[in-house]
Amino acid sequence: MSIVKIKWGKETLEIAIDLESTVQALKELIKEKTGIPIEKQKIMGLKPNVPDTTSLSKCGLAPGKTLMLIGSADTTGIPKVVAVKTEADDAGHSDTSPTSNGLVNFGNTCYMNSALEMVRSIPEIPEAFADTPSTNPLVKSYCELLKGLNSTKNAVTPLQFWTTLCQTNATFMERDDHGRLMQQDAQEALSVVLQEVSGALPPKYTQLLKGTLSQTMKCTEEGGEPACTTTSPFTMLSCNITGEVQTLEAGLQQGFNEEFNARSDMLGREAKFSKVSRIDAFPEYVFVHMIRFSWRNDIQKKAKILKPISFPLILDLTLVCTDELKEKAKPAREAVKERRDKEIEKRKRGRNAEDEKQPEEGQPNDVPPEILHNESGYYELCGVISHKGRSADGGHYVYWGKKANRWLIYDDEHVAEVSEEDVLRLRGIGEAHIAYVLLYRSRDPITKRPVLPL
Repeated sequence: MSIVKIKWGKETLEIAIDLESTVQALKELIKEKTGIPIEKQKIMGLKPNVPDTTSLSKCGLAPGKTLMLIGSADTTGIPKVVAVKTEADDAGHSDTSPTSNGLVNFGNTCYMNSALEMVRSIPEIPEAFADTPSTNPLVKSYCELLKGLNSTKNAVTPLQFWTTLCQTNATFMERDDHGRLMQQDAQEALSVVLQEVSGALPPKYTQLLKGTLSQTMKCTEEGGEPACTTTSPFTMLSCNITGEVQTLEAGLQQGFNEEFNARSDMLGREAKFSKVSRIDAFPEYVFVHMIRFSWRNDIQKKAKILKPISFPLILDLTLVCTDELKEKAKPAREAVKERRDKEIEKRKRGRNAEDEKQPEEGQPNDVPPEILHNESGYYELCGVISHKGRSADGGHYVYWGKKANRWLIYDDEHVAEVSEEDVLRLRGIGEAHIAYVLLYRSRDPITKRPVLPL
């Protein structure tokens, strides 16, 4: 096997392939990696006008040679399957079912539908309000919507929720010159819902969605303001996307270590400041906002940053937490690593009949804490809101969620199963769907066991 490097726009792909295999085989691998249909691929660096059945070595490909790829990803290739309908309309989908139903788009409401589907991925929210219903209008409307979704296999129209959302924030009812509802920002809609829900949760769930940041700001010039440390809650972290950032972790770290100029009262002029932020309390679920839209004065609108940013299936947030929290998390981290090693060993030797009869050994940290929160710093990816298009005021939002260990895409009322590779491809390829908001969870929603590191 040889590693073939392929330059595609600003991205360089690496594909392992036998040079005695055919051009067709290479094109199929390129399609898997990029989403570009075979008929739309143009590969520069191979002998021109040769059949796709020709071997790569005969086309002039040798180890170390770099090819150039021209072509656009198929942005219409999102699988679409209408939500399953049965004779029993009152038979909804269970938590362990690998299928689900979606939400009807009644006019540029895909932003709201994707945000609602992401919140729907958190089973503890309806559980929290089951015994003591909230009096918050938006939370009540959300819980009613969940009941409707769980009681049928048909798609549901969230009109009542949208009405309540607009009463909370009139921005979401803006219309264009033709009277049609305008496209809104899914992250902004999600933030409104999270703020209302987290504020209404009972004490046991205070850290379900909220963590705490410790922030230290100081003037870095002599004679300036001394260091001042404050704490503040957060429900969403930000991943900055700049020239040097290529991964989610790098984008988070950049946002947690800031340098800027500001007015110094002690120096009586503008001076250099630094702000260092660190997590000092982990939430059970963590949302990450990929800062993909920035204001452009030349066109007077928010423009999209199309730069590819990879994100992990398992996120370790100890890279941006306080030293005290790292120390506190050590026992839980050692316990999950020990369980991971045991499971790896089991897979290596293969399970026999006696293994299958034996129940899984429990660990002390398998029992969720009294106040739900992440204890180890490890999180598993379980949801992605993606956006297709170049402007925040247009395009299309969909949600990709993990349910019963399978990935589903929620394209409004259309729901279909997708692969993990499809989800990872949302790092950013051409003008196809690209990750905008990520959701990570602390433990398996069914077994309640903590996430294992890779």
